[in-house]
Amino acid sequence: MLAVCAFACVTLNADIASLLSDSSLRDAKVGLIIERLGGPEIVSKSADVPLIPASVMKIVTASCGFEYLGPEFTPMTVAWRTGNRVCVRGGGDPTLRAEDCEKMAKAIGARAGDVVQFDDALFGSEWKAPTWTDSETMYCPPVGALCANRAEIEVWAQRGKVWTKPERFGITLVGGLREGAGKPSARWEKFGSSIRVSGSYSSNAAKMIASFTVPDPGMAAARIFGASPTRAAGLKPQVSILLPEEGQTFATYREGDTTVAVLRGPPIWKLTKTALTESDNFIAETLLKLCGAESGTSGLWIDCLAAASKHLAEIGVAQNQFTLYDGSGLSKLDRLSPRAVVSVLERNIKSERGALFLNCMAMPGEGTLRNRLKGLKVWAKTGSLNGVTALAGIIEPAANQRYLFCMIVNGGRGPAEKQRAVLDSIVRLIGRA
Repeated sequence: MLAVCAFACVTLNADIASLLSDSSLRDAKVGLIIERLGGPEIVSKSADVPLIPASVMKIVTASCGFEYLGPEFTPMTVAWRTGNRVCVRGGGDPTLRAEDCEKMAKAIGARAGDVVQFDDALFGSEWKAPTWTDSETMYCPPVGALCANRAEIEVWAQRGKVWTKPERFGITLVGGLREGAGKPSARWEKFGSSIRVSGSYSSNAAKMIASFTVPDPGMAAARIFGASPTRAAGLKPQVSILLPEEGQTFATYREGDTTVAVLRGPPIWKLTKTALTESDNFIAETLLKLCGAESGTSGLWIDCLAAASKHLAEIGVAQNQFTLYDGSGLSKLDRLSPRAVVSVLERNIKSERGALFLNCMAMPGEGTLRNRLKGLKVWAKTGSLNGVTALAGIIEPAANQRYLFCMIVNGGRGPAEKQRAVLDSIVRLIGRA
């Protein structure tokens, strides 16, 4: 049953109630809240009931990133060479590419025969959330502090020739391709070590025939610096680390007999924009890990989630309105009430960095709102899992008039497309209120 503020428009309440009676929502658990920014609650339904939020969870992770790290924080990857010893330290940059590692290796003068060590301990030894099922793990690459190309290796073919991208992840190809009619195929021969290629491919056009996730992202990235790296936590250069100049992302310098290369990743606000706009699970989980690692606890999920829970409590969200198991919303064990989500949004929008946080969310025509809510001035985060449909954000129907909203649907007759259409229709009603 809808609860309506005395200030609310009766017509709005009736129209929303009518939309919620749609057959796609039959037997569903629906939580909803609409309130004016800095003003009263307008409409609510089961607003305090924690539900599976799907990717709306990323709003909480984004808020943690702004709170614990600050929007201008940048993750750093550092490599240095002293004598014939090469060291690489991962700083949790989710945008790191193999080309970046090659550039750093060249800058420090890494050579064949060097002793190579790497440190990816910032995030601990786990690369996936402990509670994720195998199916949930499929939607997020391994989350490591030293991870290039999102731990993905591609197999490419051209007229009987076959190679990998990146070429220096240390994964060997066995078998081969024939020229002639037929199809190429590739599979792990020895998991994490070699890929067997078979079949035929005769086209002159280069084509990716398969892609795989490497099981140890830190090891794969470190192999770009040398063939046989070893893992060593706590690596620190014996010289000072100089950051790239303002506006630059790369710096290299020599101090004594040590050559250093420093790569600056994107600032937190840019990573947050990708996580929210594109609903990027990998970047969302990396942000959560960075929050734990940089807030003085650790990069283990249990500590990162404790930091996120503390953040929600400080905002004023009641403990019985949330349960956190990851930062992306992949886990169906996650729970958030619509009121908790709106509280997080309100805290950020009313802060001094409110405009920046707002612009990290998708608007109609971009990201997950590419084909939704056209014509409205709205910033929103979508959520979608099997059996879960959600939408939360801020709409501005007129100057100096903003409304916060969160709607979460668990279960129901479906289909999901009809449930999304209902939620979009409710947002349009708010836009006309």
